[in-house]
Amino acid sequence: MLRAKNVMTADVVTTASKQTLDDAYRLMRAFAIRHLPVVDDGALVGMLSEGDVLIHAELAEGQVEIPDLQVKDAMTTNVISCFPQSTLSDVASTMVKFKIDSLPVVEDGKLVGILTTTDLLDIFCRRRAATRVAATERKREAAAGGDVS
Repeated sequence: MLRAKNVMTADVVTTASKQTLDDAYRLMRAFAIRHLPVVDDGALVGMLSEGDVLIHAELAEGQVEIPDLQVKDAMTTNVISCFPQSTLSDVASTMVKFKIDSLPVVEDGKLVGILTTTDLLDIFCRRRAATRVAATERKREAAAGGDVS
């Protein structure tokens, strides 16, 4: 059974609560990510999503203008997380229940990874493709008169 630790991104890009919102948004764009765990003194204190940033932004002359705020002014502080041993089924259920697109993975109070809906969809697609390949192989063996057990 796959668990969070098997799928999570362990090298997590993070920000700090006192970082400017503009710097955090630039970090998201530089790494092509939509969620930033907010870590202060080694502890997970919040989550900042691209939506959290853009809700405070304005569009001016085709450019996104981020106001002069700190991450702590826009982040979600009631962080929902999971453990490395959490099953992917539990992770997906949590994400659906709370309508969130990312889940920090925490162990002993420390951020050790992150899982996103993209990660879960990637696993789903790869497993589905592997199942199709196996089914095709079984059909070929059956057609060739091989053992199908």
